[in-house]
Amino acid sequence: MTVQCVKCESFSLRRAGKIARYGFGHCIHDIPARSKSADYPRICSKHVAVDMETERKRIAWITKR
Repeated sequence: MTVQCVKCESFSLRRAGKIARYGFGHCIHDIPARSKSADYPRICSKHVAVDMETERKRIAWITKR
């Protein structure tokens, strides 16, 4: 199944630091030094969907930057 990290519970823009403003975040299942694009479609077996409100807030925050 193809998913987007911005829609996952394991994804965090806050943990990504300064690059979050460019749409990158951190996955808790990955090494700390690696960032992932929030909206790039990828296959991930560890994806757990967030609620619609959280997804909307994340997308709105990225879009504002």
